[in-house]
Amino acid sequence: MKLPFTSEEFLTVFENYNEAVFPMQILYLLAALAIYLSARKEAWADKVISGILSFFWLWMGIAYHMAFFTTINTAAYFFGALFILQGGFFLWRGVFQNKLTFQIKKDMYGLVGIVLMVFALIIYPTVSFFVGHV
Repeated sequence: MKLPFTSEEFLTVFENYNEAVFPMQILYLLAALAIYLSARKEAWADKVISGILSFFWLWMGIAYHMAFFTTINTAAYFFGALFILQGGFFLWRGVFQNKLTFQIKKDMYGLVGIVLMVFALIIYPTVSFFVGHV
């Protein structure tokens, strides 16, 4: 399958986005908070996690897909709209209706989830840094 953009254009979008939103990367701390809260069972934790997820999905839909990725691929408007819709879902069902629950389970699904979170939050950014994709 041939993509409608080159790998250089794709990496340039990442570079432009990361430079434009710096120091918003500090929001990794919100992800860490969501993970921490999923391991605890406070009465209010699910609402906070839903709020964090809603923020992240809305942010990616608007700030990344619509504002940056559309410069190389107009399909990003569609992806951005889906992210915004999902962000609204987290907000509505999780924050306002309190119908979503989150917890880390001690099974294969929980292990895979933890591996993916560690990869996304620690390994990928570290490797990217060391190969020169700051």
